[in-house]
Amino acid sequence: MHISLSYNALQSVLEAVMSSEWMTTEEIANILRVKESTVREWIRQKRLKAAKIGRDYRISREDYQKFIAESYSDDADKEK
Repeated sequence: MHISLSYNALQSVLEAVMSSEWMTTEEIANILRVKESTVREWIRQKRLKAAKIGRDYRISREDYQKFIAESYSDDADKEK
């Protein structure tokens, strides 16, 4: 499925997502353009901290931001 959004529409969607304290695996997968199964694998590997609510995971925005920051640090370290 491919959805085409204008820049303004995309900005509105991003602002709505970023204003929420919790994110879903689907939201993270869409933002990072990876499969949702990849996000769940990161959770299982304990690379991305998450709370399991019923059958679904919820990731705090703070933990998501830490994961991104650590990913940048890991990539930079590997290049040295």
